Amino acid sequence: MPDLRLDPVAVLCDAPTLLRSALEHTLHDEGYVIGAATHRGIDLVEQAAHLQPQLVVASLAQAGALGVRLLDAVRVVAPRSTVFAIVAIDAWRPVALSAGADRAFTEGDVRGLTLAARRLRAAADPIGV
Repeated sequence: MPDLRLDPVAVLCDAPTLLRSALEHTLHDEGYVIGAATHRGIDLVEQAAHLQPQLVVASLAQAGALGVRLLDAVRVVAPRSTVFAIVAIDAWRPVALSAGADRAFTEGDVRGLTLAARRLRAAADPIGV
C-alpha cells in the first residue's frame, strides 16, 4: 500500500478521458501515487489542499479562462506543488505559464510530460529513483 507521506503524489484534473487514463498509468509507472483524478476544478483545488501533492497536472484544453483561475487557486492552497498544465495548442503555453504553471505541455506531448515528471521525482529523491 502506498504511503502518501513518503511516496510522491500526483493529482490530475480535467484531461480528456483517454489522455487522463494514459497519464495515470504513465505517472504510476514513474513511481507516483495518483492521489486524485477528477473532472471538476473545485475538486482539484480541494484535493491539492488536502494532499499537498508533489505534482498537479491540470488540463486547460477544455477549461479555458476557468483553467487559468484554477491554476491560481492551486498555487494558493498547495504552494509547494509543481504544476504541469496541459494545453490544446502551443499558443496556450505562455498563457498557462503566466497563470502559474511550472511547465506547459500540449495534449500530444505525453512523452515530454513523462520526462519532466521523472526529473521532478529524481530531484526529490535522487537515491530512490
